[in-house]
Amino acid sequence: MEKIDKPASQQPEPRQGASSSQEQGQGQDQSVGIMHALKEIKDAFVEGAARAKEPRAHVADYIGLLQESERRLVQAFDQVRNTHPDEPDIGPLCAIFAQWSSEAAKSLDPFVNRYGERKEGEPERLDKLLMTQRSQGGFDMLRDLHDLWLLVNESMISLDILEQAARSMHDKEFEAAIKSIRHQNKRQRAWLRTRLRQAAPQTLVVPS
Repeated sequence: MEKIDKPASQQPEPRQGASSSQEQGQGQDQSVGIMHALKEIKDAFVEGAARAKEPRAHVADYIGLLQESERRLVQAFDQVRNTHPDEPDIGPLCAIFAQWSSEAAKSLDPFVNRYGERKEGEPERLDKLLMTQRSQGGFDMLRDLHDLWLLVNESMISLDILEQAARSMHDKEFEAAIKSIRHQNKRQRAWLRTRLRQAAPQTLVVPS
């Protein structure tokens, strides 16, 4: 007997229900995961914005600023010492000043624990301007000393501000630590100013 084929419309359809349902389920799971992740990001953003608007004290901001400034002084003094090894006074004194700034940064640790610390990036903005790697020579040495003088003053203005805060909080220990750091910064600044004045005539007037 000859077999008669059924019309295409009457042919049984392939069984795709199970695989199609599985793919739809996976797609839904991915969508749910993405939506959940976006919600977490949104919630974190809203929470962070709310915290940023909350009133708070800013002692921690300047403690962080001062500590980073002193750490950068360590790097800067070491850099100048290594760049100008033939200058008899530069090497020994820059090594001493770097040690002072290292000790100053460490002396702030108890007050970081007491008041907190926030790093807003202000000292970093000076890196490209004041921590330039120069060559050995009279004019470059003058510019390096000038940059060091500016960096020391960056620390000193933070010290002045923090001293007023320490007095307002009646924190004698904090005030004493600030005065100790300032005493060393003043000596750094005084030497740098004297050395700049000594080097300026020869460096600027005589062709090199």
